[in-house]
This record gives sequence, C-alpha cells and structure tokens, in this order.
Amino acid sequence: MKDKVEIVKNNVKINKKIFVFLTVLTIIGILFGSFFVVILNDSDKTLVTNYINDFIENINSGKINYINNYININVESLFFILTIWFLGISIIGLPVMLFLYFSKAFVVGFSVAAFILNYNFKGIIVAFIYIIPHTLIQFFLYIILLNYALTLSLKLANSFIKRKTIDFKGIIQKYGLILLIVIIGIIIINAYEIFIVPKIFKFILPILNIK
Repeated sequence: MKDKVEIVKNNVKINKKIFVFLTVLTIIGILFGSFFVVILNDSDKTLVTNYINDFIENINSGKINYINNYININVESLFFILTIWFLGISIIGLPVMLFLYFSKAFVVGFSVAAFILNYNFKGIIVAFIYIIPHTLIQFFLYIILLNYALTLSLKLANSFIKRKTIDFKGIIQKYGLILLIVIIGIIIINAYEIFIVPKIFKFILPILNIK
C-alpha cells in the first residue's frame, strides 16, 4: 500500500502557476453564473424557480431514481473527463478545455444563485449543502486533470514549434495514472452526491420549512 502511495506522490506533481490560474478561472466562472441568474428576465426566472421547486418536491416525496441518476452522472462525468484527457494530447485542445471547465464553474454559480434567489437566506444554507464538500472536491480533481492536460498540451506545442523530441511514452504513463486517479475519485464523489446529499436535504428542508 505504501509503495502505491509513493508511486502516486512521485507522479502527481502540480504546476503551481496553472493551478492558480485554474482556481481563478473557477471563481470567475462561478461569479459569471451567479450574475447570469440576476439578469434573467421574469419568465426565465420563473422557469428556474419551477425547476428548483420540482427538485425539492422530488426529494421530499422520495421520487428519486438513485441508480438511474448515479449511472447518468457517471456517464456525464466520464465524458467530460475523457474529453479533457484526449484534448490534452492535442496541440489545439487548450482553448476547448478551458471553455468546458469554465462552463462547469458557470453551472455551479448559476445553481447556487438560483437557490438563493428562490429561498433568500435559507437558500444560502441549501446552496451550501448543494456544493459542500462534494462539488469542491470535484473541482479539485478536475483542476488536477486540467493541470496535467494543459501542461502536456503546451509541452506538445512547444516541441512542435521548436522541433524537439519528448519522452511521449513516459508522459502518457503518468498522464494515464492521473486519469485513473481522477476517475476513481469522481465516481466516489458522485456516489456521495446522488445517495447522501438528497438524504441531507430531506433532513434539513423541514427544519428550514422549505416545501
């Protein structure tokens, strides 16, 4: 077990500048998503409110297909992860990766703002449950993957421009290990989101008098 941990430590090395950049991008995406809710017209806000009410009603009534939801969220997550991973081994994938990740952060910001818009102060508590801790861990894992994907994409572009050779086999081995770590982590976190979070909501919502 210790040997496996050492292997992971030796291979998982973060580029601090890219890590900071992605963290800032995450914050910007969340802020943009939050702001977007505020500027929606009344009819669109009504649609958002109805969607949240349906979400809360399904939790309160227990009308949740946990297995189906778990399969769907894993398929969606794996598609995102594999897309980022494959874009990392291309020279032109960098802007697409950043856009996809920004979209993830945007959706979280939109969801948080929608809860607050719908339930005011109570919405802050609901939003807190909605994102803590699983969403933060998800973004951390995505940042690790993106860190390597962006680094590799830039390295490939640099080697192409300067006509240098790189140890592609060694790089892909480390890159594959990162992919495996992220996939396992996301699958575990998705299980928490699908099976545990609704139960927390079901316990908290009556206390907040949200129906």
